[in-house]
Amino acid sequence: MLRANKGFTLVELLITMAVGTAMVSATAIFAAHLSVTHQKMTLTLQLQDSLIRLATVLTRQLSHSGYDGNAMTYFHTPSSGSSEFADTLKLSHFPGEMNNSCVVFRYDHNRNGQFDAVSPNENFGFRLHEKAVEMRYNGNSCKQLGWHNLTDPNEVEVLSLHFALYSQPTQPHHRLLAVTIEAQLTRYPSITRTISATTSIVNG
Repeated sequence: MLRANKGFTLVELLITMAVGTAMVSATAIFAAHLSVTHQKMTLTLQLQDSLIRLATVLTRQLSHSGYDGNAMTYFHTPSSGSSEFADTLKLSHFPGEMNNSCVVFRYDHNRNGQFDAVSPNENFGFRLHEKAVEMRYNGNSCKQLGWHNLTDPNEVEVLSLHFALYSQPTQPHHRLLAVTIEAQLTRYPSITRTISATTSIVNG
């Protein structure tokens, strides 16, 4: 005997539609969450990469502190005088900024054995000022204006910049300079990173 095929009842159909809608909504929410997570991870990595490159620039420049093209002359003939580049690395800060957020130093950039105060000016430095890392210009002191931005506060806000000098008992003429940078993305202040790096100061 043939039996009539039973279709879905209205209740079953409504339940099926509700379950399907819930699954689509859940999938959409998961996809949106995944997209936000991926975007945040990408932005965090970009910020970290920017800070690593910034720290590399700072430490490479600082490692030259005190270098003098005539260093061997002073070494072999002490009576010839002392270098104008020696012991010039100093820590300070711009008024209103955190302590030790500015470093100034000299080195013989053109290797002519003479300190040049005009082009090329061999006074160098880095500091924190108004949420940006700045580079020294024309020999201005830590407390003076007129430095040039290395970072753009419209993109990245530097929350802190700190320099610390450490002596090395086994190498009295060598010091370590530690640099710590904390920053956040200006448009996404919840995304922050902190980077630390060290360099050896032999002459400065």
